[in-house]
Amino acid sequence: IRDQDAMTPTTALLITGSAELASLVRPLAAGIPALSLETAPGVDDAGKHLERPEVAFVLVHLDGSKGIGADDAARLLRLVLGVRRPIATVALDDRHTPETALALLRQGAADYLSRPLD
Repeated sequence: IRDQDAMTPTTALLITGSAELASLVRPLAAGIPALSLETAPGVDDAGKHLERPEVAFVLVHLDGSKGIGADDAARLLRLVLGVRRPIATVALDDRHTPETALALLRQGAADYLSRPLD
């Protein structure tokens, strides 16, 4: 995320089909100065957000049976690369598999996290 000392408005994009996860992330983001959070229910809805220059971070939630899978995350990474500016993209997976982690990291994800995070 951009240098917060400059207080340049930055937007994080959360892509998830989970209202529960969105409700957990919103208050965390609200506590960070100069950061706004936008949400998209799926990768198809992310494109319009990625075009905006203030989007600097994407968290994509792989929820398996609910609709966003590894193929969707790979498609998102291709969209991010097509924007032609740095956007850190992190995958958060409900079903940790080493193969998925390695594949997404090789395709450009900045990190791969498994849920639950505790």
